[in-house]
Amino acid sequence: MLEQNIRQRLAEKDLLLMTHIVLGYPSYDDSMRVVESMVEAGVDLMELQIPFSEPMADGPVILHANSEAIRAGATMSTKRLCREGTNMLEQTIKQRLAEKDLLLMTHIVLGYPSYDDSMRVVESMVEAGVDLMELQIPFSEPMADGPVILHANSEAIRAGATVEKSLELAEKITANFDIPFLFMTYYNILVAYGIEEFVTNMKRIGIQGAIIPDLPPEEGGDYITAMRANQLAPVHIFTPNSSEERMRMLSECSDGFMYTVARKGVTGKDTNFSDDLNDYLAQCRAATSLPLALGFGVKSKQDFEFIRGKADIAVIGSETIRVMEEDGVTAVKPFIEGILS
Repeated sequence: MLEQNIRQRLAEKDLLLMTHIVLGYPSYDDSMRVVESMVEAGVDLMELQIPFSEPMADGPVILHANSEAIRAGATMSTKRLCREGTNMLEQTIKQRLAEKDLLLMTHIVLGYPSYDDSMRVVESMVEAGVDLMELQIPFSEPMADGPVILHANSEAIRAGATVEKSLELAEKITANFDIPFLFMTYYNILVAYGIEEFVTNMKRIGIQGAIIPDLPPEEGGDYITAMRANQLAPVHIFTPNSSEERMRMLSECSDGFMYTVARKGVTGKDTNFSDDLNDYLAQCRAATSLPLALGFGVKSKQDFEFIRGKADIAVIGSETIRVMEEDGVTAVKPFIEGILS
């Protein structure tokens, strides 16, 4: 994953910057502030030095920092620098947000209408400028999805889509395209496959996170533990029904970004993008330090522009599938380009 992310960055610029800090110097709180400052300034990667009494490769400045950190009580376990699970996906998103103020995440159902077509759609979306993408593993009862994505799941399964075939295609996708990819699916898929084995395979094939809408964190301890052990992002969902207390809890159990739904119900239905959303999004923003992705009903450039300045990522799912169904795979790229133009 490290080499892959470095190569992705080198495709955007010819020289990267890596910085170095000594954890706990002059304090752990200061270390956190320094990291935040460096990331905001545009650093590409960073060394976090665990203090040691005899840092033989270091000169007087870093030697002094190690000594002072230890003198102040630094240990390997005294305090974590970051929230448990901080990972590459969140870092990549924040780097992209330093370059533009609104990212676009799209969604496809793997195997619909075929695995070959899925590969072509991903290629079209990446070429059009999509920043990150959800790859949905088909499931027979996708309870969070509306009629368009429900139909896509059913047709993919009818055509022979399986978890193994979806994993194989996802591996080809991550090997060929330099944006972050996440899985979206339902908990039965993970249980049937084996949670730890599924997550380990996600890591192996280059998937950076997952959205499992029917798994609340109260019941997902094994899943969250496995994801964080593999430096992957478990993404949870804010809804208009979420209390402030629950939003804070969901944020603590999440990494990468928070998925914020624009309204109650399932995907694909019309959403009234108006100023009525502002208070809700402000509440979401106050509950988390993670980037906010806003989805459910985003269909047009007008919707995309409305979201600018209110959330960090706009999510378009059902509409791209509808465009493909009506006008073919070749229509996907100009549709995305129209949104981003």
